[in-house]
Amino acid sequence: MKNKSLKTSLKELRSFSEELGYFPTTTEWNIHALNKHLTAHSIIRNTGKTWEEIRKEMGFKPKNRRCTKEGIIMAIKKAAEENNGHAS
Repeated sequence: MKNKSLKTSLKELRSFSEELGYFPTTTEWNIHALNKHLTAHSIIRNTGKTWEEIRKEMGFKPKNRRCTKEGIIMAIKKAAEENNGHAS
């Protein structure tokens, strides 16, 4: 039973990560998984891996938590290109 719920939870974790566009924090996952899937703690305990190891195995990049000057400039340029240089 545990193995089936773990497998289902990992499959949903991958799907949820793809939907978000990044690997969720344990808090984000726990809210999403509420009453449907294993919590992050249970996944960690049952796999014997850290949340970071699970993220790496699934092939997701870490969530970018910091804005860099370069990143902000790129986002502004991209937005300007999408709007043909005009403010919305």
